[in-house]
Amino acid sequence: MTGFVVLTRLGERLRGLKGPASRPCETYAVLVPCRDIHTFGMKFPIDVAFVDARGMVVAASRNVAPARRLRCARARMTLERRSCEGPWFEPGDFVFVESPRFAASGRCRGIRANSILSRERNVR
Repeated sequence: MTGFVVLTRLGERLRGLKGPASRPCETYAVLVPCRDIHTFGMKFPIDVAFVDARGMVVAASRNVAPARRLRCARARMTLERRSCEGPWFEPGDFVFVESPRFAASGRCRGIRANSILSRERNVR
């Protein structure tokens, strides 16, 4: 994963990934808190992963078309990216944020591409 931005304010979360259609699929939006997303006003499909309080992906959808709404009552955070080929989160995966800036500040705001958002497959 290349980069991400954490969206914590209401206005930021409402906008999500809306923007230029040229946004790369390696850019992720992390919406906190979030258990309900919409794609109204989007110009491209997105991939979505709902994550619970433990960091486990509890639901995931790929290629969600514009003018849709998705909810997951168990989610505390949502990951979004422009839909594209390649791996995406699946239920049971765990999500980790590794960032010296994040760890030092104890806050989510302002984390950008120099942070690492990683996934660990839950093998049973």
